[in-house]
Amino acid sequence: MTTGMSKQEVLKRVQTSFQKTFGTENSFNPNLKKADLAKWDSLHHVVFMLALEQEFGVKFGGATVAQMISIEKIVDHLAGLA
Repeated sequence: MTTGMSKQEVLKRVQTSFQKTFGTENSFNPNLKKADLAKWDSLHHVVFMLALEQEFGVKFGGATVAQMISIEKIVDHLAGLA
């Protein structure tokens, strides 16, 4: 869970899940959007969301998953769970 975590701490943990899903050769940055990375297709999006659920101990609904299409939106959502 994200209780008491700063956005910077959430971002670090999102980066860990991102690198597990997409590999370390793909550039991670806080401004990255799904459209910016060819490998971030629908299958990898689901895998990334599952990795985030596991990392943060949360469950996302379908509408939330559909909206989480950038690192910024993901961090904002997870930081808002605190």
